[in-house]
Amino acid sequence: MPSGDVKRLQDYANIYRKEKLYELIDIVDIKEYEILFRLLMKFVPVDIPYDDEIAAIKETEQDIINGELYTFDEIDEMKF
Repeated sequence: MPSGDVKRLQDYANIYRKEKLYELIDIVDIKEYEILFRLLMKFVPVDIPYDDEIAAIKETEQDIINGELYTFDEIDEMKF
């Protein structure tokens, strides 16, 4: 399939999704918009990580360097 056709199909799919979203918004009571917004935002990808996510990654990297990260098998073998 030529790349122009693929792009056109992707555009149609995006338009269809937007139309369905508009339909959903139209049937929701205005009092429920905040709930709908919060729900929809859970599905929006975030390109920039949050500060706590960056901190968790750095902490994990340090744990790996310090040999403080264990596999599930190693944990299973530990005696508590």
